[in-house]
Amino acid sequence: MKLEDLVNTGEGVIVAVVPDGEVGDREWNVFIINNKNEDITNVMVSSNGYGEIDNKKIQTSTLRWFFDKLEPASSAMIEPIMEEVFGLNNEYWVSYFATGGIAIKICIPTRNNIRRKFGYHSGNKQKRSND
Repeated sequence: MKLEDLVNTGEGVIVAVVPDGEVGDREWNVFIINNKNEDITNVMVSSNGYGEIDNKKIQTSTLRWFFDKLEPASSAMIEPIMEEVFGLNNEYWVSYFATGGIAIKICIPTRNNIRRKFGYHSGNKQKRSND
């Protein structure tokens, strides 16, 4: 059996950057959302940031989290995120088990793609202006 036969695309699992608080005094948090109709288990999330700010190359530490289980239509906070790193590519690598085997989803909110009014989620299909 080939690896491609064991791995699916991670459809129905979303990574979202969500504001908490009033404009100008916001804190931001990154969540994983199970939008599937089934439990997902052994959820591993790895995150890091990379890019340039003020012509300086920056690479953040790689952080990892583990969640035993996410039930359907539930979420878990992965990490807080500072606005100062919105100018970087922030990569979230998610893997988990669901019906059909292992699923892998790679989500990269690219440089300045997190909007200060709306946040970000990996299901975004529409481009928005830099609000």
